[in-house]
Formats: sequence, structure tokens, C-alpha cells
Amino acid sequence: MKVKKSMQLILFFACVFYASSGSSQPIREEKNLIIGGEEIKVGIKQTIDLKIKGGYSIEKIKIPVTIIRGKQAGSTICMTGGIHGDELNGIEIVRRVLSQYSPKKIKGTLVGIPIVNILGFKRGQRYLPDRRDLNRYFPGNPSGSIAARVAYQVFEEIIKKCDYLIDFHTASFHRNNLPQVRANLDKPFVKNLAIHFGTSIVIHKPAAKGTLRRAAVDANIPTIIFEAGQPLRLHISSINKGVKGMTNILNYLKMIKTPYTIENNTFFTNTRWRRANSAGMIFPKIQLGSLVHKNDLLAEIIDPISNKKSSVYSESEGMIIGMALSQIVLPGYAIFHIGLKDSSEIQESVEQFMETDPLKEDESDN
Repeated sequence: MKVKKSMQLILFFACVFYASSGSSQPIREEKNLIIGGEEIKVGIKQTIDLKIKGGYSIEKIKIPVTIIRGKQAGSTICMTGGIHGDELNGIEIVRRVLSQYSPKKIKGTLVGIPIVNILGFKRGQRYLPDRRDLNRYFPGNPSGSIAARVAYQVFEEIIKKCDYLIDFHTASFHRNNLPQVRANLDKPFVKNLAIHFGTSIVIHKPAAKGTLRRAAVDANIPTIIFEAGQPLRLHISSINKGVKGMTNILNYLKMIKTPYTIENNTFFTNTRWRRANSAGMIFPKIQLGSLVHKNDLLAEIIDPISNKKSSVYSESEGMIIGMALSQIVLPGYAIFHIGLKDSSEIQESVEQFMETDPLKEDESDN
């Protein structure tokens, strides 16, 4: 009887241990995360300055970085904004997301760089003071130009220590973009991020050499761009969409646990710019997000001196995903960016895109 009772006790405690060990993610063993020479401990939310060599002695180049390290194991995801110093929407999205979370609310690590191009931001300009586009110099060079040095430090100290990257942008000078994700959909792990972000517009676009997105994907870090609005303006609806997209991604990576749904996405595998055919002031006749057909009137261009008017018609069927603001244009100026509807457009449902993420195939559901 005593032996039988002892066996029952052993089985009881074994069952209790099994149930408790599988009910929640175990606390992560403290691992070193060192950024800019500073160690960020587990369970800490901390903002540090990533210092870049090469600035004037009276004002070092310091890029603020906020790190939130949860106590439980999970992914490490990075958000970057302000690679172009005049793109304010992304800066505000990163700031809002960072302000929402504490180490108690997340699993894993959330890293945010609201303003990568701090020098351009302080001047209200897209580029660095030497007129270089920072987003053409990744992964950087420690002994190159200021752009190459900034890119190198950011990439080596932060990006390479992350599992995923979301890079926030707006349209460039005097243009406005519909909220959209840009991603290389040929890569399953990137495709999954694009779908789960949930903007409803996803554009297949492999990144150009020198961009942060290209450098990160080449380093096997799944990366997408969220692009919305125009420079030097804060668009609240676009900002809200970006924040919601990040909430979706954090849920998808199991870093937080809140109810969320994935929107039905519209995919474009090809896009085309419609350009001005004459010089003058442009008066758009359609709005951002409009569906257009071939030969639809898109805009009128009026020469303010001769009063000559010319019309711009669509050459294809699709959706207006970006457009120039009302302004003076010259022949050849890109005025409408159209997501093309054609036979090669991706038509699969969301479920068909739920491919196994190569970087996460061994991850537990807990």
C-alpha cells in the first residue's frame, strides 16, 4: 500500500510540473544586449544615445534609441523612422508605439529609433547636411562619408541584433502616398510580415541596393516598409494606421496577446508612373486611392503665361497609390503612381500566404 501511495504522489507531482511548465513561456536567461557600449538588461526600458564618430567636436552625432526588454523570451523587432529627416509620420508612429509598452507588457525585445537621420531632422531636410541620401549607404562603411558612417553604426549596433525590422517612410518632395506596405513578396518570411501588418495595400517591390531594407533582407532579417503621407506633415489617419499595423505585427510575433484581425489585402506586383506631358500648373481631377481605367482623365496642366491647357489621361487600369501635390511641373515630371491591375497580379487569399516563416519555424506557440 505504501509503495502504491508513493507512486501516486510521484505521478501527481509529475503532472503538476508538466502542466505548469507548459502553461507559460519560461523566463529568459539574461543575455547580454549591448548597444553603443551600453548593456541593456532584461526587464528594462531604456533610452540611450548611439554616438557616431565624425561630427564636430562641439556637437557629436547622437541618435536616440529606445529599447524595451521583456522578462520573457520572444522575438527582437526594430522600428526605424526618419531615415529621411523630413518624413514626420514615421517618427510619430515609432514614438507612439514605444510609449505604449513597458517590459511587463511584451515578450522579447522592442527596439525603436524614431529619428535615424537626426541631422536632417534638426534642419527640417530630407538629406544629411552634405546632401547625401542616408538610405543609399547601407550597410555602411566605418571609414566612409558621414552617411556611410551613420549607416554602418546603425546597422552593426542595432539592426544586426534584431530578428525583424519595420522601416517607416512617407512620399518624397511634393508628393503624397496612400498608406502602403512595400516588400519583396518572393521571400516567404517577408511576405508574412507584409500581410500581418494589415494596411490593405501591399506592393511587391524588391529593394534597391544601398537601402536599409535591402541590407537587412540580405542579412536574413525580414524587413518591410510602411509608407504613407507626405513629408513635413503629420497625417493622423496614416499615423493611426501605422500604429495599428505595429500592434498587428507584435501579435503575430506573439510579443503581445490582444485580439486582432488581418485585413483583406490588395496586392500589386507592378506599378507605373504617369508623367506630365507639358509644363505649367497641375490640377488633379482624381484623388489618392481612386480606381482608374485606361483613358480616364487624371489631371489638367495649364501654362499660366499662354493659358494653354493640356490633359493627362491614364494609360493603364489600376489604383492611384501616390500622386504629386498641386504645383508647377515640367515635362516628364512624375505626377501619378498607379498600382497596375493585370493578369500577373497576385490573387491568392490571405490563407494561401500563411507560409512557414523560416526564422520562426521552431518557435513555440506559448
